[in-house]
Amino acid sequence: SLEDGLVTFDLDKKNISNKFEFSGELKNPHGIKIHDGYIYVSFSKSDCISKFDFKGKEHERFYLSNLSKSHKEAIHHCNDIEIIDHELFVSMFSVTGHWKKGIFNGGVKSINLKTKEVTDVISKLKMPHNIKYFDNTLFVLNSYQGEMLGYDQEIIAKLNGFVRGFDIVDDFFIIGESKNRNISLLNRGNLTASLDTRISIIDKNINISRSIPLPRYVSEIHSIINLK
Repeated sequence: SLEDGLVTFDLDKKNISNKFEFSGELKNPHGIKIHDGYIYVSFSKSDCISKFDFKGKEHERFYLSNLSKSHKEAIHHCNDIEIIDHELFVSMFSVTGHWKKGIFNGGVKSINLKTKEVTDVISKLKMPHNIKYFDNTLFVLNSYQGEMLGYDQEIIAKLNGFVRGFDIVDDFFIIGESKNRNISLLNRGNLTASLDTRISIIDKNINISRSIPLPRYVSEIHSIINLK
């Protein structure tokens, strides 16, 4: 959370069991992943990913590029993260660091957790967000274009909203659609922009979807997690 830092909620007791604040230079927490007993958090306005223990102590910091170390503002705008073995995958608005100049050459980079070497993995995306590894495949939401990509970046599903929030449960893809950012000067091709906020459930075997609309006052979905 922007105000409280990292918050742990006890589902059984239904209360906050723990929380710790981030240092002032770590701004706008965006993605989170627990891996090998540590918590990894991406900070979109700091262009880095930090590794914390469960007491809130920061152990390591990973930058997206040499430029992101020297700039005091977001030039890549990192979003979601996923970890596979010793690789940290990060989605971002601009792989070159130029999104504030109107160049949305978004994509995914991978950071080696041992060497901190950064490698470009996917490019030519528009505002990508959630990344998920499932069934030996890396999926990513190409958010502004309403696309879910997988199987060598093929388009698996295409929706009308700004897609953000993603989970896979059994034979279903669960994708959040937010109405924010849908009206923009950026090109959406022939896709009609939706002004609804909803959760779409797609049967991945027969490619049929059904949507759950959310109240009008809900404008954004950032994450979807199945807790069954």
